[in-house]
Amino acid sequence: LLLLLLLLLLLWCLLPQPVGTMYLTLQYMPFEHPTFDDDIEMTPVKSGFGQYVPFSPPRPRQFISNINDFQRGLLTVSIFKASKLATPGSLTNPDAYVEMLLVDCDPRRPSETQKTTVKYNDNTPRWSETFDFVMVSAGSMLTLSMMNKTGLLDATLSLKLSKSRFQDQLLGKLQIPVADVARNGYLKDTWPLLEAESGTLEMKLSWSNCHVEQYMD
Repeated sequence: LLLLLLLLLLLWCLLPQPVGTMYLTLQYMPFEHPTFDDDIEMTPVKSGFGQYVPFSPPRPRQFISNINDFQRGLLTVSIFKASKLATPGSLTNPDAYVEMLLVDCDPRRPSETQKTTVKYNDNTPRWSETFDFVMVSAGSMLTLSMMNKTGLLDATLSLKLSKSRFQDQLLGKLQIPVADVARNGYLKDTWPLLEAESGTLEMKLSWSNCHVEQYMD
């Protein structure tokens, strides 16, 4: 028994010992999730002439004209699909994905990048993917770039001799001021891609306020 205790003591001495202390402060700041009259969820009914009825009465859309650029909130981006994507200099359909870059108007906050999955060999890709940008300023700018992922075969067959042939190809882009989303509550539309031969992007952007001052000491 003594030998076992000595062995356990030796093992305890060999284990790495904790050094230092970390203190964490957690704050819970709920977001508001508005519901509008043109975004009604529908639920099926078993009988009657109508097939679908709204399950709850939403409130009408409110337009806020005096939004503060430094108002914090949750920006949710839902990427649905793209159409008629063109790949200049290529005879194949693109391996498309969307890259989102959010640049905050607050210089103390770093930029944030998120990406969709890659849809291979499809000029009309569908994603139905949703992304959250948390605690961003209403005065931020969101840039969405439609990219064509460059594979090894594409880079090998490329006529370019520089290292740029290994970089993903830009098929088009668009910019969305976050303030436009914050004023309306949400935007849902199909946008034409800029700097592109052709192509559109269908998506929905929604904004939920977070009143930080209510939770600060």
